[in-house]
Amino acid sequence: MSGIFAISDWSDWHDEYENPDSELTQRCRLVQEQVVATVEALPRGPVTVVSICGGQGRELIGALEGHDRRSDVGGRLVELDARNAAFARERAEAVGLTGLEVREGDASASDSYDGLPPADLVIVSGVFGHLCPDDRRRLIAFLPQICRTGARVVITTYEEKP
Repeated sequence: MSGIFAISDWSDWHDEYENPDSELTQRCRLVQEQVVATVEALPRGPVTVVSICGGQGRELIGALEGHDRRSDVGGRLVELDARNAAFARERAEAVGLTGLEVREGDASASDSYDGLPPADLVIVSGVFGHLCPDDRRRLIAFLPQICRTGARVVITTYEEKP
């Protein structure tokens, strides 16, 4: 998938999460609510999650920090930026998400998802604003390949401000 926006430092881009009033922080809270709601709605036992272009994992990992079912959650967070992947890996370990693999790699490559059971939850947050319309359609068309029947997909998008 080809991006349409040039970002020079994806790690620095995440600094906006530190501002409690930022749009990123607000979006993060909403996605975290969906993660928790999905995990709680599923029967006890393994829950497979996939976070595409998962960044530092703030939405997924932050949602499950302290959650009583975090040990049920496994899956993969795919992130290309090495510093963001390292941040996510350290954070997952710190909060006890031992079943979550953080894979440093290209989220647009299908082999980034090899070996995973079908996902119960897929997070595609903050991605669409960096993709052209054709790549958005390709991403959506790819999702059934990694989802179990009845899976929940959380997608965020944005409106350009005039």
